[in-house]
Amino acid sequence: MTPVQLFTATRRWLNDETAATYKWTQAELVDYYNNVIDQIARETSILSDATTTLLVEKALTAGTGDYAFDVRLLEIVNARIAGETRNLDRVTLRERSGQDPTWRFTNSASGVDIVITTTAITSTTTDFLELGFVDDSFVQITGSATAGNNTTVLVDTVAQYSLTLDTDYTLTARIAGDRVILKQINTDTPLRYMVDYRYGYITLDPTPHNAGSLLMDVIKLQDTLLTEAELDTPTTLTIPVSYQYHLQLIDGICAKAYMKSGPSTFNIEKSKIHQMDFNLLKDRIKRDMIKASKPATNLSPHYGAI
Repeated sequence: MTPVQLFTATRRWLNDETAATYKWTQAELVDYYNNVIDQIARETSILSDATTTLLVEKALTAGTGDYAFDVRLLEIVNARIAGETRNLDRVTLRERSGQDPTWRFTNSASGVDIVITTTAITSTTTDFLELGFVDDSFVQITGSATAGNNTTVLVDTVAQYSLTLDTDYTLTARIAGDRVILKQINTDTPLRYMVDYRYGYITLDPTPHNAGSLLMDVIKLQDTLLTEAELDTPTTLTIPVSYQYHLQLIDGICAKAYMKSGPSTFNIEKSKIHQMDFNLLKDRIKRDMIKASKPATNLSPHYGAI
């Protein structure tokens, strides 16, 4: 079925087939439909994706550990770095911080006497060597009144009172005065990822030391919400779940439709009945997915200990 055919069938179920006296507008049915598809996607995880580049691949930048994922993503099933042979382990922030409090930042320094030039960060009192800063490391800068300086830079060489930047990085010159905080980032080939360090982001641990690609398998919402305007070109539209579930989607739409305020539309009993049938559909989809993923268990004779 196409969405247009689905809405035609829905109006039959709602006894609302006369266009001149529609009790539910097309826009309302479209809203109900989008809600139903999103419910199914969230509650059954049926919409998996391992091929849509925008959703499953992220270009990695050296020294950057957090990457915003697409708003349509519901779950990252697994992730790995392109070229690596193992998947990244999924951990939580609490778990990882309990294991190693320095998992993100290894060393830090702060002070009001820190001077920023275009190619270096210097201090009259902070001994960077004593604090453990090392050559060829990424450093995150925060606290500068010059917003553009609050960034991550690659430090080429570390001296007692100065950090010389790699030639690919340039800052805006600024004299001392702000309490600037410097944090040396723990970088290497990522081994783990988490999704609760920063809302809406996947965080890699360690932070990548080199550019690369992150590959993911994901569970998602529908790619795009259906719009009323798209119904004018029905042949290009598809419903993102299997045909065997299409008619039962109507129960979900009707459950919403009968909650519309009005003497000829609101019917709580009908809404409850359709909602019950729609819940059965979601349960059926879950069972079908379990059956599809179960290993084959063919019966065979047992020959005992031979």
